[in-house]
Amino acid sequence: MNIFEKEIEIKFRVDDKLGSRIKNLDLKPHEETDEYFFSTENVGKDLYLRFRKKKGKIILTLKNVIVGGHNIGIYESEETSVELTEEQYQEMKKIFDIVFPIKIQVKKIRKKGNYKDCEICHDIVEGLGEFFEIEGSREKINELRKEFEIDDDLIDREKGYVVMLLNRRGLLWKMKN
Repeated sequence: MNIFEKEIEIKFRVDDKLGSRIKNLDLKPHEETDEYFFSTENVGKDLYLRFRKKKGKIILTLKNVIVGGHNIGIYESEETSVELTEEQYQEMKKIFDIVFPIKIQVKKIRKKGNYKDCEICHDIVEGLGEFFEIEGSREKINELRKEFEIDDDLIDREKGYVVMLLNRRGLLWKMKN
C-alpha cells in the first residue's frame, strides 16, 4: 500500500507580462503559513517535513522530491499528509523544535483555482515576491505554459520557496560543506 500521492508542478516568477496574462483568472485568495523543519543531515536533501496552516486547518506533510529540481523546472514529488487538531500540532511542534534545529517559515497569500485540468496558484510570498504555479500532468503543464506564453527565464529552478529561503540564509551551503 502506497501512502504517498504524486504531485507534478512547475513554478514561475511573475513579471509584468505574466502578471497581466493571469490577472483575470478566477482564483480564490487565502493565507497560508508553512513551517519547515530540518536536521543538519536532511537540509539540502529532497525530503521536506512541513506544518501548513490554511483556512483554519493544520496539515502535517512529508514531501519527497523524486524527479526534477535545479535547472529542470518541472518536478515531481510524493507526498503524504495528515490533518491535525490544534492540540496535536502544539504537542508535535514541541518535539520538532527539539529534534530539528533548522526551521524555515514561509508566509504567503495564495490565490488558487482550477484551469484546464490543472490546479493553478498565484502566490505572493513574504520576502520572495510573486509566483505562478501550475500543477497537473506534464502534458497539461506544457500546454498552459504555451497558452500563457511563459518564458523559460521565469522558471523557479530552486525547488520552491523553502529552498529559496534556505539559500538566502546561507544554510544549504553551510550544510553541504
